[in-house]
Amino acid sequence: MGSNQLSGLDRIIQDIKAQADANIDEILTAAKEKADAVIAAAQKDADKTVEEAKAKAERESDQVVERAHSSAQLKQQKMILEKKQELIEQVMNKAKEAILGLSDSDYFAMIKKVVSRFNLPEAGVIRFAKKDLDRLPAGFEAVLKEAVGADVTIAEEPADIDGGFVLGYGGIEENCSVDAMFRSEREGLQDCISGILFKNEADAS
Repeated sequence: MGSNQLSGLDRIIQDIKAQADANIDEILTAAKEKADAVIAAAQKDADKTVEEAKAKAERESDQVVERAHSSAQLKQQKMILEKKQELIEQVMNKAKEAILGLSDSDYFAMIKKVVSRFNLPEAGVIRFAKKDLDRLPAGFEAVLKEAVGADVTIAEEPADIDGGFVLGYGGIEENCSVDAMFRSEREGLQDCISGILFKNEADAS
């Protein structure tokens, strides 16, 4: 991706919250409740395993009990980590779905906002997904030209993307599809979502 491309976790989060705030809050709340339940269940399972190991090893050495305890703790940590990753992935997918599911007016307002971050040195061509081409607002090409201050043509041939757009100019191609933006910011998004979902856990530690 080029230097002018929408970049930075803060910008993606701002767009998500600006365009689909209520939807994302609902997703995060549900995921947080699920995360708390998963952690509680894992803790209960680990405690049960430890107690069973202690009972079985009652007449054996303390070393055996300690090994059983350590094994149970490792099992618990692995289970929690796997569930956390599943939840984070679910929230990221829901966030993408929320953007792709915006109303036409909100969706193309977001497209304009992203496109306006480019300062094109020359004429460019922008390609949309087929489903977006089929619902382009009237006069949207003129809106895009005004947004970037340069001649921008909307290609008739669709781009093979989920949503967003691909912008070409001067031999440069900027992939601003929704999927590409999420991939670019994946690590930062994971950290951000994890901080929201597991905030209480982090505070406790």
